[in-house]
Amino acid sequence: LRLNPFITSGIVGPFHLSVDWATDKIYLVQKLIGRIDAFSLNGQNRSVLVSSNLIMPTSLVLDSNSSYMFFTDVGNINNNRLQPPKIERAC
Repeated sequence: LRLNPFITSGIVGPFHLSVDWATDKIYLVQKLIGRIDAFSLNGQNRSVLVSSNLIMPTSLVLDSNSSYMFFTDVGNINNNRLQPPKIERAC
């Protein structure tokens, strides 16, 4: 088995990865910066999908049939306010 770096720039605290074979995209949860990114399977094209209202995202699952992306955010104390854990849905 030979390992090759695939995506090496702009990755901060990668935590979870999911592949959508229907759209040929890779979805990456970056827990430390509270962001979810999408990449093309060749690693060339990148989009920030969710970057606001996330505290500490941890997991992601894709439902290609409904075009929904479900993800969890474990929450935290942010600006002296408790941000509760949540499960979110985006399309």
